Amino acid sequence: MKKLFKLLLARKMAKTPIGLAALAIGWYLARHRRQKHADHEDDHTKRATHDDHHRRRPVLQRRPY
Repeated sequence: MKKLFKLLLARKMAKTPIGLAALAIGWYLARHRRQKHADHEDDHTKRATHDDHHRRRPVLQRRPY
C-alpha cells in the first residue's frame, strides 16, 4: 500500500516542474543516504581478526525501492 501511494504521489508531482525538481532532490538525497548506509554496514561486517580465509560474508538485504 505504501509503495502504491509513493507511486501515485510521484506521478502527480512529476507533472509540474517544481514537483519534478523536488523528486530529483529527494532521489539524490535518498541515493546518497543508501550509499552512506551501505558503507557503514561494510564497516560492521568485518571481523576483528585479520584472518581473510574465515571472513564472514555480509548478509544480502533487499533494497527499499
